[in-house]
Amino acid sequence: MAQFADRLIQQILAKNSRSIVGLDPRVDQMPAFVRGHGEYAAITAFHELVIEAVADLVPAVKPQLAFFEQYGVVGMQAFENTVLAAKKRGLLVIADVMRNPAGTKLAWDFVRAHWNEIANLGGAFGGGMIVENTSSFCDAGMRDEVKDFFAAHHAPAAERSLKQSLERINYCVDLKAQQGTQLASWLQTHGSAAGE
Repeated sequence: MAQFADRLIQQILAKNSRSIVGLDPRVDQMPAFVRGHGEYAAITAFHELVIEAVADLVPAVKPQLAFFEQYGVVGMQAFENTVLAAKKRGLLVIADVMRNPAGTKLAWDFVRAHWNEIANLGGAFGGGMIVENTSSFCDAGMRDEVKDFFAAHHAPAAERSLKQSLERINYCVDLKAQQGTQLASWLQTHGSAAGE
């Protein structure tokens, strides 16, 4: 099987489109005809309609995981259905791996290794989403990597996002340094009470 980046390039060329459709479920903003059956049904039905409408036009969809997470278990079930529906229609799925602590380093390494392709595919604003996603990092070393990387690989449309991301990373690093010991102690004391 081809690498994801190769499959994305193939889809972009086949559909002559570099657009990606974001799927950010906000049930309260969905049409009334899909809202009446609960959050899970609304998200699933609406995304199936969107996917059906765009499948022949775009190479990929990007479900924003944070929007699904706000609906708890049903949101995550709806995320799974959204991914399955997109794949069934031949769309690639780009999920927000950088936010997930387990995928952060892997995703960041991928971005750095493939930056030129990512920047070229996304056009002038292509790097903005990547820069914004670095704000989930909570490590001084990764903060320095972000700063150094974007000093050498300018993303002009994302300068403000870069400043905000570095600020958020700094806040997280500082908070972790100030409260990490107390939090670890509390978790150790209360972890068994929570069934861990």
